[in-house]
Amino acid sequence: MMPCPHFDMTIVSRGKGQSAVDKSAYQAREKIYSERDHRTKNYACKEDCVHKEVMLPPNAPPEYSDRGALWNSVEAAEPNWNSQLCRRFFITLPRELPMEENIALIREYCENEFLAKGMIVDLCVHDPDPPNHNPHAHVLTTMRAIDEHGQWMPKCRKEYKLDDDGNRIRDGNGKWQTYKVFTTDWDKRSNGEMWRDDWEKIQNLYLEQAGRSERVCLKSYERQGIDQIPTVHMGPEATAMERKGIRTDVGDLNREIQEANRQMSALKRIINKIISWLSEVKTAIREVDLEPKEVNLVALISMKFQERSNERIWNWENGGARHNAAVKDLQHFVNIFQYMTDIKSGRSKT
Repeated sequence: MMPCPHFDMTIVSRGKGQSAVDKSAYQAREKIYSERDHRTKNYACKEDCVHKEVMLPPNAPPEYSDRGALWNSVEAAEPNWNSQLCRRFFITLPRELPMEENIALIREYCENEFLAKGMIVDLCVHDPDPPNHNPHAHVLTTMRAIDEHGQWMPKCRKEYKLDDDGNRIRDGNGKWQTYKVFTTDWDKRSNGEMWRDDWEKIQNLYLEQAGRSERVCLKSYERQGIDQIPTVHMGPEATAMERKGIRTDVGDLNREIQEANRQMSALKRIINKIISWLSEVKTAIREVDLEPKEVNLVALISMKFQERSNERIWNWENGGARHNAAVKDLQHFVNIFQYMTDIKSGRSKT
């Protein structure tokens, strides 16, 4: 089994009714008081957190090693109703590595990708029961830089647009034209792909160093050139229910996707066999030097299925089995005909 490549990145936003204090309390399995809404966020009843720490850059105040102090300060620095509070990462860890190696792996990753850039990192590793069936990490990172005095810096600032002579420019209403300048490059769109790629590389490095043959790829099936429908990440709650034999909507969806992938794979195998057979027919025509004629592909496919039917009549004694096989052949024929029709009309990508 290949290591699970799940890597999810989201923004914790007040506009979505979210709280950085709440997210930190949840992942650390702690009880933290929120100064903004005067409520205690209590997740201390959960006991699956096997490692937690707050990683501080050199210029961060030491008191921020306390989660309550850190995230209440972040909340206070964000006055707007729709403020973006922090980034949140949910990253699965390879079950092929022991827990101590997984902790070293995610710590090194956070140090290289976030801490070295000046972000504060709130890292927690979970290993829910049964042990090592779903090890994963929750990571929160700050979105404001800290200056040399330990104060939160603005995320961006406005600068005036200047003409070629260095003079400020007014707009049609007589106001000075300005533009936004970000104080860090943490919000660049390219960072998301870079963080995913770097996680793939360091995870594979640790697997290689441990002498494991497994490798992980975080690229989509489409980018890997794999014509397959990806399944949906189930999450811990649905996974636990499915393990107890309780069917879930997301579990049923994944089963439907898996069945669709099996049917597509079987259909492609049949099409490849037919293509190979047609190639043999064309070769035979050339060898006997027959005059090339227009080939009716549907007729050829029908002929091939008829040959299969004749073979079953002569070789299969079970009439019910012959009937079932004939029905399946008919279904395959319809699927192939529709597939080729889609290709001709441009609706298929393959």
